[in-house]
Amino acid sequence: MIVPIPEKQQQFELKYSPRFFSLYTDLEGRCVSSNELFKEQFFAGIHSFSQCFIRSISPQCINIFRQAITDCLEERTTISIDLQHQTLVLERCSVYWELSLLPGDMQIQWTGISLNDGIEKKSVTDQVRQSELFYRALFADSLDGVLLVNETGVISFSSASVVNVLGYEPDDLFGKNCFDYVHPDDRELGISSFRDELNESPKLKFIGIRLLQKSGEWLWCMVRGHNLIANPDVGKMLIYFCDDRYRRSAESALVESRERFVHLIQNLNIGIIMCDPDGSILLCNRACLQIFKLSEKELIGKSVFDSSFKVFNDNGKSLSKEEYPIARSMSTGTVVRNQIVGIKTNNSTKKIWLEVNAQPVFEEDNKIKHIICSFTDITEKRKLEQHVKIQDQRKQKQLMQATIDGQERERSEISRELHDNISQHLTTTRIYLEVVKDQAGGQLLEMIGQAHKSLVYISSEIRRLCQSLAPPELRDIGLVESIRDLCNLLRNVHTFRINFDHQYFKEECLPDTVKLMLFRIIQEQINNIIRHAGANSISIKLEADANELRLAIADDGEGFDVSQVKKGLGLINIINRVELFDGSAEIITSPGMGCLLQIKAPLG
Repeated sequence: MIVPIPEKQQQFELKYSPRFFSLYTDLEGRCVSSNELFKEQFFAGIHSFSQCFIRSISPQCINIFRQAITDCLEERTTISIDLQHQTLVLERCSVYWELSLLPGDMQIQWTGISLNDGIEKKSVTDQVRQSELFYRALFADSLDGVLLVNETGVISFSSASVVNVLGYEPDDLFGKNCFDYVHPDDRELGISSFRDELNESPKLKFIGIRLLQKSGEWLWCMVRGHNLIANPDVGKMLIYFCDDRYRRSAESALVESRERFVHLIQNLNIGIIMCDPDGSILLCNRACLQIFKLSEKELIGKSVFDSSFKVFNDNGKSLSKEEYPIARSMSTGTVVRNQIVGIKTNNSTKKIWLEVNAQPVFEEDNKIKHIICSFTDITEKRKLEQHVKIQDQRKQKQLMQATIDGQERERSEISRELHDNISQHLTTTRIYLEVVKDQAGGQLLEMIGQAHKSLVYISSEIRRLCQSLAPPELRDIGLVESIRDLCNLLRNVHTFRINFDHQYFKEECLPDTVKLMLFRIIQEQINNIIRHAGANSISIKLEADANELRLAIADDGEGFDVSQVKKGLGLINIINRVELFDGSAEIITSPGMGCLLQIKAPLG
């Protein structure tokens, strides 16, 4: 059950030092036990061990021997004497002895050293007393009480230090059974551990039990035992015990603190997880279980990096394990605050959105002991935000559509005004000029002819402008034909090489609004090319499948640095029109490399 404490080991080294004779006798001087040095010097040639000490004493010293025992019993103090001895090994020698009464078995302890070989008695006395005083102080001032008991638990020796622990004097315990001082509720544990030590099969290094103090109160003690029954110099069970109430108080305070902590986190509305440095979950509260819809058994011991957890960032993309809030807190040793993550478990088809904080807890050596992770379920909040965002986007689209519709109406009104009013006035003016032309001659005729040509040109430009503002009805001739007309018009007016590829485009299923969006984007980008690109050729490619619509407009012009050029009104109009249909616009260009405009929009 117990390994002897270091102090006790040191004590036995002193006690059984090869320089000193050490033995125990009864009150008549008969030997009970001794160290090996005494046996070698005194027991040789003697048949009775118990009589070997008395027989070795010279006759003239027997009375001194008897008187010393009497004085020791009466005065209960240490007695010093010189005795002459004769043995087969020692022949004749003088030994300086100190004897003292043991309070347990009423035995006498003898410690001696030979005075032969010129050793001064004063020096010997100092050495013996120094060793003996240290030995006694070690017992008397020890924080441990020390008992020697037999196989049934009867006490045969009690150290003076017992009074410091339980309040008993050594004589109070002599002959009593040690288990009579054990609390009834702890007695079974004490007896069981005692038997295990007797059988040399201890299961515990020490036990915590309550011992009876002289005041009648029970004291929690830490008790250890060491089986020395097989040791001929002891032949008893050695038991140590010390006051354990301070350690138990600290332990109880720690338990209470932990219980308060657990109670606190269990009643929080936010989820709490405590992990070890490897990410294994040690503790979780009820809110955590409710959020993940898992049982405590399913979470405790599981790693936060387990593959059954699918973790996403705020944009819905998968997070690597190094980007987890807990992993970031572990790697940096700092607090991670308000990281938004989405989590999906194998048990759920829905994604849970959490706002996560992670904080490391350090040990004294500055190593991370735990990671405490707190999180709030923001799934409903996020759904509401998404709903509001969709509503805002819808309103923006409605506003944009209304703006575009207004622009289209304004274009139609301007086109109609130009065609029905201005064109009519120009036509009337041209007729007047034709009438005057027939009656004029000379220089006046030439001037009238120039004016007539100008009116014809103006009428042609107004007609082209009308067509630009209000293209032919897409419902009637279709998008492809409208783009072809636009390309033909450009070929007539400009020197561009224009290629229009619509091999993989079917417009039958497209809404009129989408057709108009495509036509306006083509028209806008061509105007940008004419004004800024200095291009010689333009390529238009229109494709569509069941899922997506794609438009690409490329030129071989000057190009530009996207990062250095602000978006003009034309490009903003293009982007607005594309976003109206949840599409995207991308410009790929660089100085001297022309420009490519790519439009993508979902269908269906």
